[in-house]
Amino acid sequence: MKTMLLRSVLCVCLLSGGLLAQSDPAQLAEQGKQAMAAGRFDEAAKVWRTLSEQIPDNPGLLLNEGMALAMAGQDAQAIAPLKKATTLADDIFPAYLFLGASYLKVGRPGESVAPLEKAVKLQPDHVPARGMLAEALITLGRAAAALPHQKKLVEADAQNPAAWAGLVQSYDALASREFEALEKSAPESPWMLRLVADARLGQQQYPSAFFLYREALERAPKMRGLHAAVAEIYRRTDRAEWAHAEAEKEAALGDADCATAKTECDFLAGKLEAVAGSAGETPEARYWRARAYSGLAAQTFGKLEALPATPAKHDWIARLFAEQKRHDEAAAEWKKALALVPGDPSFEAGYAMQLFLARNVVESRPLLEKLLTKAPNDPQWNFFLGDILLREQTPEEAAPLLKKAVAADPDLMPAHHALGRALMAMDQPAEAIPHLRAALVSDQDGSLHYQLAQALIRTGKRDEARAPLAKSQELRAAAEARQADAQSMEIAAP
Repeated sequence: MKTMLLRSVLCVCLLSGGLLAQSDPAQLAEQGKQAMAAGRFDEAAKVWRTLSEQIPDNPGLLLNEGMALAMAGQDAQAIAPLKKATTLADDIFPAYLFLGASYLKVGRPGESVAPLEKAVKLQPDHVPARGMLAEALITLGRAAAALPHQKKLVEADAQNPAAWAGLVQSYDALASREFEALEKSAPESPWMLRLVADARLGQQQYPSAFFLYREALERAPKMRGLHAAVAEIYRRTDRAEWAHAEAEKEAALGDADCATAKTECDFLAGKLEAVAGSAGETPEARYWRARAYSGLAAQTFGKLEALPATPAKHDWIARLFAEQKRHDEAAAEWKKALALVPGDPSFEAGYAMQLFLARNVVESRPLLEKLLTKAPNDPQWNFFLGDILLREQTPEEAAPLLKKAVAADPDLMPAHHALGRALMAMDQPAEAIPHLRAALVSDQDGSLHYQLAQALIRTGKRDEARAPLAKSQELRAAAEARQADAQSMEIAAP
C-alpha cells in the first residue's frame, strides 16, 4: 500500500535551469529519468547522487535521489537527501511526502509527523499524505490528533474501507483512553464498575455483568440506568418477572433533569459527537465520553460493513476483529477475502493465524502445511503446526518444527513452552529444562512451573525443583481463587 502511495506522486524534478546545457550532466539526467521510468530505482539513485555531487545543494537533485532510494526500498538511506532537500526549499511537496513515508517505513513514526504535516499543509486534498499522517499519529497513540484526519479521509472517499477502518480505530483508541483515565482516577467508583459491566454485557458475559451492576447499585442506589441494565440481563436470561421488577425500580427514579445532566441526556438522545467532545474530568464525564466513543466506533463499523463486498473491505474487517481477539469472526472475513482473491499470501497468512488461534485444527492444518512449504523457516508457521501436532499427541513429529521455531525466533515464548512439553513427552527432561525456563513468564495457572519442577526431579535436581514447585502452588491457588470468584457471580433474584 505504501508503495502505491509513493508511486502516486512519483516525479522527476530538476530545478537547475542551466543543467541540461552541460553535456555530461544532461546525459546523466536523461539516464536518471529513463531509469526512474523503467523502475530501475537503484540505478537511478546512483545517477542522481552523481549529479548532486557535481551540482551541490540542488533540492531537485536531492529529491530525485531520495525518491529513487525510497522506491528501491532503501528508506533509511533516502532520509538524508530528502531531509536536506526540505531544508533548501520548504515548498517541495514530494520531498516532505517521501521523507515522512521513509520515516514511517523504518519505524520512526515520531519523526514522520512534522514532514507529513507539512505535506498536508501544502496539499490538503492529497489523500495518501493525510492517510500516512493519520497512521503515524495512531501509531504514536495520538488518536485525538488523528481523528480529524480520519474524518477527512472518509469524506474524500466514502467507498474506501481503509478510511472507515482507520476511523473505527481512532474512536476505539479514544474510548480506551477514557477507560484508562477512569480506571486510574476512580477505580472503585460506581462509574468504573458500570463501564466494565457495560462491556461485559456487550460480550454476553451475563453473570459477571450482573455482579458488577449490583456492586455499582450498592454504591450509588439512585444512579439511573443500573436497574435498567439488570432488567436487560434478566430478559436475556429468560427471567421475565425479575426483569419487570427491575424495570419498575428504574421507572421510579424518573427521567434525568437535562438542565443538570446534559451529557447524559445528549447520550440518550444519540448526540454522540457532542458527548465525545464534552469537557470534564469527573468519573461521570469520563464514563459518558467512553460510552460515546464506543458508540461512534460501532456506528462507523456498521458503515464499513455496509460497503460493497471487496477483498479490501473483508481484509480491514478481519484486521479489526483480530485486534479484538474475535478469532472466529476474523477468520471468516479473511475466508471471504480469499474467495474473491484465491491464493493471496497476505489473506492466507491472516486466515491461518486466526484459525489457529480459534483452535480450528481441521481447517488450519492443511493451510499451515501449505504456508510452511513456501516459507520452511518461518518461526510462526513452524510453531503453529508443531503445536497442533503436539495437541494430537505426536510429539516426535512436533519437536523438529518447534526446534526450528525457537531457533528462528528465540523470543517466541509459546514455542519454547510447546517444545518443552514435547521433549518431556519424549522422555528428554534435560533438553526440556531450558525451554520450560524460557517460557515461565507466561505461566498463569502454575502448570508451567510444575512441568519445570518435574523435569528437574527427573534429572536428579530435587533441591532445585523446590522453588518452581512452590511457585506452582502459589499460582494454582490464585487461579482457583479467580475461578471461585467467577462461579460466585450467580444471577440472583432482585
